[in-house]
Amino acid sequence: MDKSPAHKNLRLVLLILAGIAYLEIYWRGLLIFGRVVIDGDALPYYYPNWAIGKRLLLDNCSFLWDPYRNMGQPFLADPRNQALYPLRWLSVFFDYVDYQRIYVVFHSILAAGSGFLLMRRLRPQVSAALLAGLGLAFNGYAYWRILYSADLATLAWMPAAFYCLLRQRPWALAAVLTLQWFSGFTPYCLLTAAALLAYALADDEPRASLICLVKGWGGMLGLSAIQFLPFLELLRHIDRPVLLDKALALENSLSWKDMFRQLFTPACLRPWVLDGAPALSSFYFGPVLLGLFIWGVVRGGGRERRWAALALAALALAAGRNLPGYSYIPFITVFRFPSQWLAVFCFFFVLVSACGLSRVRRPVLRLMGLVLVAADLLLYASPSYFNWADSEFFGSVPRLAAGVDLADTRQRVFHSKRLIERSASWWRRSLSDWQLFKAMLHPSFGAAL
Repeated sequence: MDKSPAHKNLRLVLLILAGIAYLEIYWRGLLIFGRVVIDGDALPYYYPNWAIGKRLLLDNCSFLWDPYRNMGQPFLADPRNQALYPLRWLSVFFDYVDYQRIYVVFHSILAAGSGFLLMRRLRPQVSAALLAGLGLAFNGYAYWRILYSADLATLAWMPAAFYCLLRQRPWALAAVLTLQWFSGFTPYCLLTAAALLAYALADDEPRASLICLVKGWGGMLGLSAIQFLPFLELLRHIDRPVLLDKALALENSLSWKDMFRQLFTPACLRPWVLDGAPALSSFYFGPVLLGLFIWGVVRGGGRERRWAALALAALALAAGRNLPGYSYIPFITVFRFPSQWLAVFCFFFVLVSACGLSRVRRPVLRLMGLVLVAADLLLYASPSYFNWADSEFFGSVPRLAAGVDLADTRQRVFHSKRLIERSASWWRRSLSDWQLFKAMLHPSFGAAL
């Protein structure tokens, strides 16, 4: 086989072009058609966060306080606002649709690239590294994170943290964990910390990994103190307790049926029709990746088996109320949704699956496995699960807000308590449903105008 520099460069160019094409097709609604998802928390929460943050950034970078919602509330102290996230600074140059394009592409490349580099340190086969990047960036769980902007970003930094730990780079780890904290979703930061600790303990040389991890955590606390300390102060004044009531903490537990359906049913049979909330309990991997996972356990060594045990433990924890004794685990009720443990499961599952592909001896079979996984994940993302809207939806001002002087924050629109209570139970399944909520300026869309 020709291994000249020209041949290698050609393969690299073809690989990059294939990656760009895959990314474009996977997120075609956003990248090709210029539409943004408005389901979930995108319209009522994350779009106002983005718009208000942009306004505060243009107003002398006054990120401490949000004067537009709830008669004023902290802005910097709430990580979900992404006040200090570096991509936030790009918002002043783009509208919401173009910003979302940059946002999704960046975090897809971040997850795929760091997953690729991580597996390249563990296995020599390029196909295994490609599978790791593909599985971490484009699995069913990552796909549904587009409904929750902060979740998508925080999850994307997880593979980079593991790469820094594997390389024994404590200060790089501190920087990555800081950026993950600034990206906004605290539960994933806690889950990443738990997964890093388990990863270090399962390492062949746990002492060195634990020292690196402790240094990384210490550096992260110092670098993020500008936001972490106000966040701790905010916790003292909000109604939500750190440890939730058990009934509330068991919401959106993953059912065993949904679990097996997403592991064993091919994407062409639509395993995404779930009993629970699909945005919180979808994690589709399908039978091809499951087969590689099993092969990685059977043909792998002790490290792969330890990672597999961590993956299965996280999957069991995602079952929540369906797992006997779950509510009696100490401090487990800090998480509202047990299904959030799927973030840890997905990481270790993909890692073992990539190791399984590396154990396939024939290069042709490895390539076939990679192509099958890529096609299956792309097929899963092909149907339109969400409501999408173009830039006109976000640019047009509802009649209720027309004529209101936004420079004067005393001018506000209030709804009756009865209307607010009734609207909480309304269905929001179609674009017309969201247009009604937009027209009402409820719950916080009006603050973004």
